[in-house]
Amino acid sequence: MSAPLRINTPGVTHQNIDGEVIILNLNNGSYYSLAGSAATLWAWCENASEQQLIEAAQTYFTGDAAQIERETREFLAQLQTEELLVPHESSNAPSTQNVAADAEAFQTPKAEKFDDLADLLLIDPIHDVDAAGWPMPQGPLPTHKS
Repeated sequence: MSAPLRINTPGVTHQNIDGEVIILNLNNGSYYSLAGSAATLWAWCENASEQQLIEAAQTYFTGDAAQIERETREFLAQLQTEELLVPHESSNAPSTQNVAADAEAFQTPKAEKFDDLADLLLIDPIHDVDAAGWPMPQGPLPTHKS
């Protein structure tokens, strides 16, 4: 069985707003938008293994089981590459309580990435301020890693 995953806190924070999940990676300044199947999978991610997530997706979503498995694996790999999810020691079965009661058609899960605010998000609002106020970086703006 694959290793359990967890959200990479405290450097990653997220909020579900009307079914769209907005994720902010405070380590690199990128933010992400997840909708549809991606938002549902994200709701199940905490402390579940890749295999548990695939099985939950195949049970919950309507669609071709092989496609759901393949695209869920690709999506989870993307989230790990972006350092939004990291391996964890313990495992729990995914909780489907945070999603609608009716099954939905599976859509290719995507994490749409945005870097346009990275320089602002990487400014340290506690330590990079002076009498001029925030946001006023001390020196050149930090550059983000892509």
